[in-house]
Amino acid sequence: MSKPKAGAMETLEFALAVLKLIPPNRKTTAREITEAIRADGIDRDLRSVQRMLRQLSEHFEYIEVVGRGRPHSYRLRKNAPNFSLSAMNDAQALIFSLFRDLFPHYIPAQIEEGLKSYFEQADYILRSMETPEDSQRWRSKVLSKPPTQQLIPMKSDPAVFNTVSNALYRNTSLYLRYTNKEKIEREYITHPLGLVTRSPSLYLIADARRLTQPENVTEVRALAIHRIQEARPAREEVPQREFDLTEWAERSPLMFGLGTRLRLTFDIEVDSGYHLLETKLSEDQTVESVVRQSIDGDMVAYHRISATVYESLDLRQWLASFGKRVRLISLIPIEQAA
Repeated sequence: MSKPKAGAMETLEFALAVLKLIPPNRKTTAREITEAIRADGIDRDLRSVQRMLRQLSEHFEYIEVVGRGRPHSYRLRKNAPNFSLSAMNDAQALIFSLFRDLFPHYIPAQIEEGLKSYFEQADYILRSMETPEDSQRWRSKVLSKPPTQQLIPMKSDPAVFNTVSNALYRNTSLYLRYTNKEKIEREYITHPLGLVTRSPSLYLIADARRLTQPENVTEVRALAIHRIQEARPAREEVPQREFDLTEWAERSPLMFGLGTRLRLTFDIEVDSGYHLLETKLSEDQTVESVVRQSIDGDMVAYHRISATVYESLDLRQWLASFGKRVRLISLIPIEQAA
């Protein structure tokens, strides 16, 4: 059997890419599909997508053209076969739904756009009467609840986040127009290094140079996404550096770290510190039982906790939150402790 010509294969791939982006439970337009397939790496213009949609709707009766005016909208009829995820079951749908809701910003924007039909199909399956009730109800049975007072997240421009996320994914540089907390607007050429969620804010960690500085002067900055007024690809490249996001976040003052590894020792009343026997501060944590006089003058049982930690504002606030139930013994830099 002869192989299909390259042009025919490209047309088939294009048709399938368009077809899988026509949703069963809402309308979409040629422009939305054009943006989605471009994000997926298929370089076709709006007119090409419009022609393909017209051809598909003429040949397949389960593609519904909605509305008589222009631009047309499209959707799959209720009895249409599922081209995008015919094998998705209720367990897989639940995983898609949980991941999207519990880990926002963890998927590059460019990839997330390509997964849009998967998430929609997952929602459709979980709402279906044919899906077992166990799967339908599970989403309401799990909850992530941070131990601190929750604040309403700041609003940011979705277009800005998409541009930043795609640049981080593609390892390309960005021009940013940024307003800091003092309301001063500055312009940067940046090389994105990572995204860090510090509830309720999302930060871009980037090797950045202000436009008023020489080209060889850069530093790693934490830029709040909601303060970015404009983001676009930059022609100028910022030199790349070796970078460990986790280590930087633990050490950086910009993430409320102070950069010093410490041997922390403190006494905490038994009732208040019991959880530290189950959830350690560090792998090398040690615990002793001691009895000592409290601030009120009573003899009280304590756990003496010793662990290696990074000095940070978070650490100090955490210790302070226990009030008089904690007695700090020592905070010794690792170099001195050794």
